[in-house]
Amino acid sequence: TIRWCRSAGVPCFMFNDSNKYGDRATGPAKAIKKVYVPFVLKSLTGLMPCGRNGVDYFRPYGFQGGPAFYMPHEPAYGLLSELTDEFVAQKRVEHRLRDDLRYINYCARMVNVKRPDVLVYAFTKIADDRPGWGVCFVGGGELLDAMRERVPVHLRDRVVFTGFVDGSKNVSALYKACEIHCLPSTYEPWAAVIPEAAAAGLAIVSSHVVGAAAECVRDDVNGYLFESGNADDLAQKLLRATDDSNVMRLKAGSAQVIRDWRTRGDPVDAVRRACEMTGVLEPRSGRKPTGDLDRDWKIDAEKGVNALSLLERADDDARVGTSTT
Repeated sequence: TIRWCRSAGVPCFMFNDSNKYGDRATGPAKAIKKVYVPFVLKSLTGLMPCGRNGVDYFRPYGFQGGPAFYMPHEPAYGLLSELTDEFVAQKRVEHRLRDDLRYINYCARMVNVKRPDVLVYAFTKIADDRPGWGVCFVGGGELLDAMRERVPVHLRDRVVFTGFVDGSKNVSALYKACEIHCLPSTYEPWAAVIPEAAAAGLAIVSSHVVGAAAECVRDDVNGYLFESGNADDLAQKLLRATDDSNVMRLKAGSAQVIRDWRTRGDPVDAVRRACEMTGVLEPRSGRKPTGDLDRDWKIDAEKGVNALSLLERADDDARVGTSTT
């Protein structure tokens, strides 16, 4: 496809959720990549990575940073804003979350690469210092029963395992039922659960290798990164996040962090700007994009023509229309 586009003079952009922490090829595989990937890059008009870790993945292969447009996997942001307090309270009761506890949310499959065991260990280590906290594990998988058994008996009334939860609305309610989201994975190309948790207003503690964490977790603003696989480091970051003097501040910080990310990393804007750069569309801002990841989105934001600005404007118009009616 890439070869045909090049020969036909058709612009060709490659979407990828590659992550620099996943480039673990060695030996013959690495040698092949060093030849093949630069060949592919030279044949493209540009890249559409999910975030900065996707850009950095290609730098060792000759990519200099542009043209590129952030095009991340996105959660259903609108669904989160539509959830009612009553529905969230209903899900707390359904899954037996205690009213006297605040919860750390884990929302992922129960498999080795997600490392639920690291969170179990870290919570066990801090539990005595944080008697008002519990953990809500959302997800099913091969490690579910083993994780239940790994929780010490005296802590089992503070740790909830929901198993597989069907329906995005039900999963989203369980974000809202918690205070902190924790993703301890040893590898995640992107992980839309991170911007989802930020949009839900949670503080976030994430493994440093998670793609979305590079964009949606700011140290001591809305959460913390910990060294992947290091349960002791996770325990320390959870102690910090669950401190009464920090948790509400970190939760509040997620609102600005996710807004900043949606301003510069909207997939609709990525496609539009790519079309504008190649002459398919007229530039909405009045200036032709160059594929500069640090420049193009700022121009659109200043002009108020990016996807988030238009969405917020439409929401404002809808509210005015509703109140007038």
